[in-house]
Amino acid sequence: MIPLKLTVRNFLCYRENVPPLDFTGLHIACLCGANGHGKSALLDSITWALWGKARGRVQDEMISYGADECRVELDFSSRDQKYRVIRSHARGGTRRRSGASDLQLMVLEDDTARSVTGDMMRETQARIDQTIGMDYDTFINSAFLVQGRADEFTNKTPAERKAVLSKVLGLDVYDRLLVRARERNRWAENSAKVAEGTVDRLRRDIEQMESPASELVEVEASLATQNKDLADQQAKTSGLRDQVGELRRQQSGQEEAAQRVAALAKEMEQFGSAHKTAQQQVAEFEKLVGQAPAIRQGAAQLATARAAFARLEEAGRNFDDLVGQKNTASGAIEVKRTLLESQIQQLNSEIETRFSPKAQGLEQLEATKQQLRAEGPAIEEQERALAAERECLNALAVETAQTKSALERSASEGKDLAAKKELLDGTNGQEAVCPLCQTPLSEDGCQRLVETFESDIQAKRDEYRNTSAQVKTLQAQTAELEGRLPQKEQALFQAQTKRQVALQQLEQQMQEALQARHDLAEATPKLQAMRTTLEDGSFAAEELAQLQKLEAQIQELEYDPETRQRVFQETVGLEEFANQEQSLNQAESGLPAAKEAAEQHEAMALRRKEEMELLQSQAAEAKEALVGLVALEGEFTQAEQQERELGVKIEQARERVGSLKEHVVRQESLGQELIAETARLTALQDEQSIYHELSTAFGRQGVQAMLIETVVPRLEDETNALLGRMTDNRMNIKLETQRERATGQGDPRETLEIMVSDELGPRSYEMYSGGEAFRVNLALRIALSKVLAQRMGAPLPTLFIDEGFGTQDAVGRERILDVISAIGDDFEKVLVITHLDDLKEAFPVRIEVQKDESGSTFWIN
Repeated sequence: MIPLKLTVRNFLCYRENVPPLDFTGLHIACLCGANGHGKSALLDSITWALWGKARGRVQDEMISYGADECRVELDFSSRDQKYRVIRSHARGGTRRRSGASDLQLMVLEDDTARSVTGDMMRETQARIDQTIGMDYDTFINSAFLVQGRADEFTNKTPAERKAVLSKVLGLDVYDRLLVRARERNRWAENSAKVAEGTVDRLRRDIEQMESPASELVEVEASLATQNKDLADQQAKTSGLRDQVGELRRQQSGQEEAAQRVAALAKEMEQFGSAHKTAQQQVAEFEKLVGQAPAIRQGAAQLATARAAFARLEEAGRNFDDLVGQKNTASGAIEVKRTLLESQIQQLNSEIETRFSPKAQGLEQLEATKQQLRAEGPAIEEQERALAAERECLNALAVETAQTKSALERSASEGKDLAAKKELLDGTNGQEAVCPLCQTPLSEDGCQRLVETFESDIQAKRDEYRNTSAQVKTLQAQTAELEGRLPQKEQALFQAQTKRQVALQQLEQQMQEALQARHDLAEATPKLQAMRTTLEDGSFAAEELAQLQKLEAQIQELEYDPETRQRVFQETVGLEEFANQEQSLNQAESGLPAAKEAAEQHEAMALRRKEEMELLQSQAAEAKEALVGLVALEGEFTQAEQQERELGVKIEQARERVGSLKEHVVRQESLGQELIAETARLTALQDEQSIYHELSTAFGRQGVQAMLIETVVPRLEDETNALLGRMTDNRMNIKLETQRERATGQGDPRETLEIMVSDELGPRSYEMYSGGEAFRVNLALRIALSKVLAQRMGAPLPTLFIDEGFGTQDAVGRERILDVISAIGDDFEKVLVITHLDDLKEAFPVRIEVQKDESGSTFWIN
């Protein structure tokens, strides 16, 4: 993996507007700057872009302070193909506990980028690992010396070191082959066990089976004899079956003849009854035909009455319709009349109860309003007087406070004078000292000063008494005003409120009175017009005209309900002639058919009688022929039983023949199956042996051990060559891949021990100083990177060294620089991180890193 261009945004200490870092043309370069300015953060951005891992364990820690999302874009080449990987992460919010990450992988072809991103981040990450040829742990244990973790490979356990070396060498493919070989070996072993069990079972089954050939010949001969006997018996049974069938048919015909005789007797009775009914109908039809003239006359009268009733019924319906319309018109007139009368009554009530009283009281309201306005100056005078008394109360409060202050001042000054006098009285014959200036006083001076103090104290006492009396007087005046003012103010407030409410009510009442006058002027003529409309009937002129028209139409109909009822009664009385006429028509049309039916029924009854007599004669003759049927049926039943028994025996013999033949086929099939399973067992045993050998070959003791044994000497030589240049050939290491077991028994165990020696002999790695340990780690890691860069399938021609030179003295640093220069031809790019000024000056190309308030940035020097 060779980095080509790096672009970061809001990653760790790098914010927005950071220029891209172009690695083109760089071979050996130094990444320098003060501690904490962001040197290691640039390498962290490369590992985070490729593997999503860096020094921070939490993805949100990768985002710059104050930003919501970080993004790293890395262009690199691997196996002569250019790629671009873009990884971003958004900070998690209140609704999303963990942030959202995105990973994209593209192949760069000319000026275009073709996406090869997987459906999921895990799939894309696997493609990146496959492209680079290693994962993050392998990278930081070989080509990337992380800050503070230069001993990452050395401090691992021997097993862990060997695992890292296996990853570097790509031996994990043999681990996968080992797993597959073991799986196939287990499958072959299990299949061979199953096949071996099957072979044993088949052999036992064949040994337990007896040969059925002799029994098969005997059963087939017996079956042939039974088939011949069955054919003879079937011929005998067939002859008896035909005889019994014929007799049974005759018996069945006799039963059918008896049933036919009974049916004919019944039919003869039915035809006789029908003949009698037809004769009665002929008599009735002839009677009606004789009454035909009278029935025709009554039917004509009925038709005339029905026509007259239909005309009266139509006139009645028109009469009812007109009467209904008349009632509707009359109802509408009454509704309008009632509504108009209600409106007149309502309007008259409003004039008398609302408009007139309010309009007449307007002058009284104006007089009351003038009276209330006249009370205003007196209330204002009371308000000014109360304000003057309130000011007087405030002045008394101020004067009382000042007097109390003067009283407290007098008391304080009196106490001061008394204290000074006590100082003079307490000298007890000693030389007195002035309490103010501290100068000595004579006895006369002291006495004069005492008298002065006593005179001043008495004056202060008099002043205190006078001031106290003045304070009491002021407090009494204040109390008297405070007790009287609230009552006056409350009374004034009530009077003002009452007057204001009365004025507002008067204003409203006056507005209502003015509106009432206006409404009265409009309502009076309206009421008069409504009364006039009610009197002359113009409120329903259209309905009245319609009512008159309907009354004229009713008169034109000349409809009489009594005439209708009389015609109806006549029609009802003549209704019987309608039925008689219908019956007469049926008799005239049906009389010939009725006579013919009577004759036919009589002839049919006679034919049924003749047929019945013939069938009775034939039944007597058949009865004599059925005497021997019972004996013949018994003989036939016995023949059928013998035929069935022979059939059962033959079926049993056939089943036995089939079973014996299947037994023969089964014996032959088992022999063939035994041969096939034996061959399969041999093949599975051979396959098991092959996969067992492959498991051994792919295991730790096989190809992997051979490859490690091939690489370890080269790794050891590279490390000692670098370590000799850094220590003037004072130190060397030895790598042991096998070690004898503590018990001394068994094969040596696989390991990867690191033995370090100097001029004093071999010692434990932990016993060396920090500078010496760093040289060992650096030499071992660079050698590991060189081996990785030289192996096919693990292309990593780039080496990163992050800090660690602080433990070296000046000579040690010079030698490490010589080593870095010497290995430059083995790597495409070597990038060293340091903050030491004397060390960075030794590099021809420097990437300077600087951090300020807006974040970190860099430039190539």
